[in-house]
Amino acid sequence: MGAISATNLPDATLEALARALALSLPGTDRLSVSVLGVLATGYPVSRHDLAARLAQGRRRDGEVDSETLLNAAMERLPNVELDEDGRIVGCGLTLAPTDHQIIFSGPPLFTYCAFDTVLFPALLGRSAEVRSRCHATGVPIRCSIGVEGLEAVAPAAAVITLVAPDQAGAHGKAGGSFCRHAHFFASRATAARWREAHTGFVLPVAQAHVVARRISALRTVMPGQGDDGLV
Repeated sequence: MGAISATNLPDATLEALARALALSLPGTDRLSVSVLGVLATGYPVSRHDLAARLAQGRRRDGEVDSETLLNAAMERLPNVELDEDGRIVGCGLTLAPTDHQIIFSGPPLFTYCAFDTVLFPALLGRSAEVRSRCHATGVPIRCSIGVEGLEAVAPAAAVITLVAPDQAGAHGKAGGSFCRHAHFFASRATAARWREAHTGFVLPVAQAHVVARRISALRTVMPGQGDDGLV
């Protein structure tokens, strides 16, 4: 199935938005993405197992021990969640139910906001199925995301809202200033009230995924948050 084309906002605007988000959002550096990849299996993971898996992926053997890698990752990732046994069950991706479900290849996972559902598949280079609802009407929204782009979305007119990024990076909790405004709406019309109250963007889901893919590409070349050579 081919990717859905995205033709709404000018390309230069999408690029500027992706650059601003790449600089402001935590959890998008290579080390953090390694942690997200482990959690994408859909199962809790112990600190010991996570540390070992991070160490396997480091670029230069012998330079950094596994516990140092793990501690560095935990400092960068938003809102790390633990279960009663101390296992990691969430940090951006979470096993705890939210309004936004995402399925890679294992059990269902969840995200804090609508944009995360298109961002995490892009960061991980993986296909995903997304299940959410319109923030205004409750209408179900379904997305199929392939490695090359968005493959299907229903309703076809569905959009994602985004506020201008906070350079201080207020993405850390589900109620952070970025995440609490990143919603699915069934159409631009149903997002009209949100648009009247906020300075931000209303993007077709396909364009939101384009922004996510550009963030992923930028994080491989841009210096900054977390790019310290640990992985």
